[in-house]
Amino acid sequence: MYLKICKRLLLLAVVIAMLIIVITIREQPVVHALPNLVESEVHANGETFIPLSQIPQLLQQAVIDTEDRSFYKNPGISFEGTGRSLIIDLLNGKYSEGGSTITQQLARKFFFTNQKTISRKLKEMILAVIITNDFSKQDILAMYLNSVYFGHGASGIKAAARIFFNKPVADLNIAQCTLLAGLPQAPTYLDPLNNYQAARFRQSEVLQSMVDAGHIYKRKVSEIQIMPLGLR
Repeated sequence: MYLKICKRLLLLAVVIAMLIIVITIREQPVVHALPNLVESEVHANGETFIPLSQIPQLLQQAVIDTEDRSFYKNPGISFEGTGRSLIIDLLNGKYSEGGSTITQQLARKFFFTNQKTISRKLKEMILAVIITNDFSKQDILAMYLNSVYFGHGASGIKAAARIFFNKPVADLNIAQCTLLAGLPQAPTYLDPLNNYQAARFRQSEVLQSMVDAGHIYKRKVSEIQIMPLGLR
């Protein structure tokens, strides 16, 4: 078993090295088009792109703490999360979702199909590194929040604030921010208008992530959980 794992890891290293060379050369122009792709989708959905300065800092932090805690430090991929996911894939000989950073999720949405293969995951990782090299973290987070799906037909944070709470993004309170931050994990299942209890449970996970990251006090959690959400 140990020899088998070593062989697979060696093969993985070779494949990654080859992909880095090929994709870096071929995909650089595609990556440069990312902002236009995001804005085109936003406009196609009848929305306008919201700059990061108009998105509550609490919402930004809640998303980062939940989806990608090392976002501002990592090179587009989480070596721990992605490495663990890839080893599981190699051992099982099949693809499993998991370990994706915010940047990888962005790359997946705009440059790949939903085909679940290990090779796609590797390409996604490499493009995430290129995206991180080409754009600031603030730009990446803004593109992500403007395009990620929150459920109930809401693509992007502006649509989510309107559809769920009928208010501008800038007016979202901490309870609403932490609820929305948990939805991208499973937007259909966690839709608070259709599955309120599941959405609330997910919100508690978001709050715990923020406590673990040191961004809110534990005693604040119970206060947030009893705040009225003002859902439509």
